[in-house]
Amino acid sequence: MRKFLMILLIGIICFGLIGCGKKSETNNNDTNEKKQNSESNNIIPSIKQSIDLTYKVCLKDSESCLDGNKEYVANLIDYIDIDFNYTFSENENKNYEHRYQVDAELIITAGNNNILYYKKDIIINQIQKSSKGNIFINENAKIDYDKYQNIAQDIVFEIERMGSISMQASLKVVFYVAENDLGESKVELLIPLSEQTITITKR
Repeated sequence: MRKFLMILLIGIICFGLIGCGKKSETNNNDTNEKKQNSESNNIIPSIKQSIDLTYKVCLKDSESCLDGNKEYVANLIDYIDIDFNYTFSENENKNYEHRYQVDAELIITAGNNNILYYKKDIIINQIQKSSKGNIFINENAKIDYDKYQNIAQDIVFEIERMGSISMQASLKVVFYVAENDLGESKVELLIPLSEQTITITKR
């Protein structure tokens, strides 16, 4: 009888241990599954954004254009050919409202950057678009250098007739992109005017 009770007690203990093991395994599986679901629901947003421009200087009475980052003889320039690029990508596939525009600003200054003359032309009218997840903008503009050079020279000549004054004339081409959630990005090209030789600066 005692032997029978001993066997029964051992059986009850083993059954209890097996039951606890299964419960622990089930709890671990539930915990792992919840962790995986939590990780999949908490995707870290990844955003890549860039804005840039490249340009060539095209000459009068010639089909040739010179690459950027050089020194140029001003009276040989016909127009400046500019490519504008903007890219934006993210992994959440959200909807983005954005707009962009290209302006040319003729600025004549004297002394401590006192503005004597300012004129803005819209080169590419504002364009509004809606994109999901990714934005790609590629635009081209040809800036009539001779036109702005002549305007600047006439204004500088008239001002200089009224007295001796040191002036600087430049054309600033601005490409900007504005996105509702991300704010504004822009890149500029500064083109000197009313000088014999010029160096164009991107900033």
